[in-house]
Amino acid sequence: MNPQHRSAAHRPRLCRLEIRGSPPAGVTADIGRRFGPVEVVTGRNRTALRVPIRDQAALRGLLTLLWDRNQEILLVRVASRPQP
Repeated sequence: MNPQHRSAAHRPRLCRLEIRGSPPAGVTADIGRRFGPVEVVTGRNRTALRVPIRDQAALRGLLTLLWDRNQEILLVRVASRPQP
């Protein structure tokens, strides 16, 4: 395997999620501790989260964390290419 390809495969992909309303206190900090830096944009009745995701297991963990906090997930979009 090409070393450049291997390193790209291990880099996180950016995941964008939209949830209804605002996340409860502490959720954004929990996500940051588990997955890395979180970008939060709050709009009218929804919040967009951009989170680095390494693999499908991490994505499932993120979705479960939001589910466990009773968050309604409106959108999940994972970038097709790893972050630079």
